[in-house]
Amino acid sequence: MIRWPFLGRDEERAALAAALDSGGGVLLTGPHGVGKSALAAQAGGLRLRGTGPSVALGAFAHLLPADAPHANLLAWAAEWLGPGLLLIADDADRIDDASAALLHHLVTRDQAKVVVVARGEAAVPAPLRALDLPRLELAPLRQEHAARLLTAALGGRVEGATVRRFCRAAAGDLRFLRELVTAALAAGALARLDGVWCSRGQLPLSPCLRELVRAEIGELDEDERDVLELVAVHESVDAALLLARGNPDAVHRVERRGLITSCPRGQSLLVRLAHPMYQAVIREWVGPLRARHQIHRLSPADTAMTDREQQVGQLASWGLTNREIADWLGVSHRTVGNHLHRLYAKVGVNDRTHLAEVLTFPR
Repeated sequence: MIRWPFLGRDEERAALAAALDSGGGVLLTGPHGVGKSALAAQAGGLRLRGTGPSVALGAFAHLLPADAPHANLLAWAAEWLGPGLLLIADDADRIDDASAALLHHLVTRDQAKVVVVARGEAAVPAPLRALDLPRLELAPLRQEHAARLLTAALGGRVEGATVRRFCRAAAGDLRFLRELVTAALAAGALARLDGVWCSRGQLPLSPCLRELVRAEIGELDEDERDVLELVAVHESVDAALLLARGNPDAVHRVERRGLITSCPRGQSLLVRLAHPMYQAVIREWVGPLRARHQIHRLSPADTAMTDREQQVGQLASWGLTNREIADWLGVSHRTVGNHLHRLYAKVGVNDRTHLAEVLTFPR
């Protein structure tokens, strides 16, 4: 089993320590999977986990006795817990109102310091926002830090191209990075060659990784699912076209949930899925017929294979990666991805491993 050490984040660790030394705590924010909980754990202290709004003082259940009084609950809990506390409020959005009020009570009376961990300030309960704690924002892990982490976890040097490949797939999310590496090792897609760790072939999706990504995407209604499928099969979609072909309200909903992002290109606005892992999992659940339907909704003119698609398909069937094909043809790897997924829809396959079975190339 791989052991993943805590590496990097030296500046953030110093800022966390300084905030705790000088005040009542710190608000630690950032996207899912960037290591907020791991950084907070470096401070030590007692960890509180939100249990949802239905259980009063649920976050403190492991620290308090069961026979709570019916009156003056906060004063009783504060007296029981005592002074000099350092508390880690993980998943702050799931902390019940009574626990949030108790944390506010403890900090304002200098009985405790707190590290509040949340995806963003809006998710923090009002009593904790009222503490006006200094905010420390964690960005996704940079590639050089990921390289150090992979080297330490695997116990040896990792090929630069392999580091870049895992970093692109995980996009700074440590949860996805760990699961990708574990799945690649189990499938033999990551192995040691002449003392250097190298990845070959497609990065597999393990059941655990699929479940993690699906949980991150969350529940979708039919229109939201349709929007994500449209974006996934095309890799990037012009915003005006997406709003015209999909349900505009659903487009706005998935944007607010952080499932899609947009970026300007010339006079247009391109929409993409917010994470490469979303793309991989959604493409997997879209079958060939559904993918063909979604492709034709945005580009219905012609279903014949273009010369470029045939070139890309032949190179892919030889086992070349998207980047290798891009270098061969002098195009971007995103363009290669677009060609491949249109080709998959046209010939009725889900991945490059089946292309050679269905395509006939000139010799």
